[in-house]
Amino acid sequence: MKKVLIALAALASITPGLSQTQAQNTVGVRVTIRNIAPARGVAITPPWVGFHSGSFDSYNGGLTALPAIEQVAEDGNNALLSRQFNDFNRTRGGYTFIDNSRSTPRSRLVRTGDRSDRFRQDATLGSSALLPGDSVSEFFELRRNGSNDFFSYVSMVLPSNDFFLANGSPVAHDIGDLLDNGGRTSFFIGTPGGGVNDAGTERENFRFSAGNGLFPNRNLPSGQSGPNQGQSVSLPISNVEGFPFRDFRLISRGNESRLEELEEAVARAERRIRRLGLFPGARDLVDTLEQRVENFRDDVEIDLRRLNFNRYQNGIARVTITVITD
Repeated sequence: MKKVLIALAALASITPGLSQTQAQNTVGVRVTIRNIAPARGVAITPPWVGFHSGSFDSYNGGLTALPAIEQVAEDGNNALLSRQFNDFNRTRGGYTFIDNSRSTPRSRLVRTGDRSDRFRQDATLGSSALLPGDSVSEFFELRRNGSNDFFSYVSMVLPSNDFFLANGSPVAHDIGDLLDNGGRTSFFIGTPGGGVNDAGTERENFRFSAGNGLFPNRNLPSGQSGPNQGQSVSLPISNVEGFPFRDFRLISRGNESRLEELEEAVARAERRIRRLGLFPGARDLVDTLEQRVENFRDDVEIDLRRLNFNRYQNGIARVTITVITD
C-alpha cells in the first residue's frame, strides 16, 4: 500500500487533479477467510470472492445449478464462474446467474443491464484447500462509487460430491459504509441449519467425493481422481440440514451384511449365557465376539464424527474485510 501512495504522490506533482480524483474514488481492502472448523473437521476449496454493484446472483435455492456453480460445487473449479462474472457488455451489462421473472422459475444466464458491472472485481484466494485453522488473504483496490458495494463468495465443502458455500442473496453483504468510512467487518459462513448447499448435480457417494485424501484414518475411499466423475443428477439446489452425510453410502452392502451376521452371533451368545447361566470362559467368549464386531466396524465404517458441519457452532469459516488505511 505504501508503494501505491508513493506512486500517487508522484503523479500528483504532475497532474494533481487526476491523482486526487483517483485517491478519493478508490479504497484498499483486504479479504481474509479462515477455516474455523474443529480439528479434523471439513475443509473448503480455495474460495472465489467478488465485489459488484448488487447485480450478481450466483444461485437461488429451489432452482437447478448452472455449469459455473456445478464446477465449483463438484470440483472446486472457479474458472467459469470468474469468466462469466467478468464478461461485460457495453450496453447490456455483465452476467447474473438467475432469472426468476418467468411463471416457472429456472436457472439461466442473463445480462443485468447495469453498466457499472464493468467495475466488478474478483479473485480466487489461495491455491490449495483450507484445512481447519488455515487462512488465506487477498488485497483489492475497490471503487467508492457504488460499483463494488456488495461482496459475494463461493467455495466447495470437502469431502463431498457437490456441497458448496455461497451467499444466496446478491445484496446479503453490503460493504458500502465500510468503503466510505473505513474499519472492518466480519461474518461467519457455512453456519448450522442451512449455511451449506447441495448443488443437486451429483448423487452422493463417497466413492466419487472430492477431497477424501485430506482426511486420513477415516476409512474414506480414494474418491474422485479427476473432475466430474460422480453420477450426474439434476435436482434443485437445497440446504444441507441435519446430519450432512445421511444420503451418502457409508458402508458397502457386503460389509453391512457381515456386520449384521457378527452382531447376531453376539446376540445369540448373550441369550445362551442368560439361559444356561454363567460358566467358565463364557463371558470371555462373548467379550471376544464383541471385540471382533468392533474391530470389523472400525475397519469398514467411515469416521465422520468431526465432519458434521451442522454441529459447528459458528460455521465452517470466517470472512473478514478490512479497509487498509496506510
